Amino acid sequence: MQILSIRKIIFCIIIPHMVEARKPNENEGSSGKTNETKRSPIQNLCFESNGDDHKATILLSKKVYIDNIYLMRNENPENINGYVVDKVIKKKDYKFEGNDIEVNLSELDLDKDNKIAYSFKIDESGGSFQSEAFKYDKKDNKFKLVREIKGGFLGFSWTTILYVGLVVIGVLICLFILMKIMNR
Repeated sequence: MQILSIRKIIFCIIIPHMVEARKPNENEGSSGKTNETKRSPIQNLCFESNGDDHKATILLSKKVYIDNIYLMRNENPENINGYVVDKVIKKKDYKFEGNDIEVNLSELDLDKDNKIAYSFKIDESGGSFQSEAFKYDKKDNKFKLVREIKGGFLGFSWTTILYVGLVVIGVLICLFILMKIMNR
């Protein structure tokens, strides 16, 4: 349990991932279109697997008052508007722990071919918020965020190049300062 708490701290404080969600307006029609946006309280997701039982922890930045939680699915993750309700999460299948929500998922809820993207949608009286998309890989028994799958090697290599470049620049600046001091 200690490891999960450290993970929550890392995901909530060090690398928060905020997504924009739409807030419905009383004056708008059933289309749900509005120019007003507000920050989603959903910061990130953590997953734990134990055989056929899985637990997803939805990390929140504040307390939310849940009307409903849905497991959404999208067979074409490139289309961000293609999410449909796959399952309504019952109250017995989730619990609050602090500001976080732990959702129990079974093997039956998830695609075994790693083709379908999922996300959680939380309905609250002030609007609805959707989590980042994720996929389940049956072979590895792991969950992966879609952005991690898309970024893959290319995303890793750019960040690595950036950090190495910053270190090299820092070393060169230090050497330049040392040379100035030595020449006096």
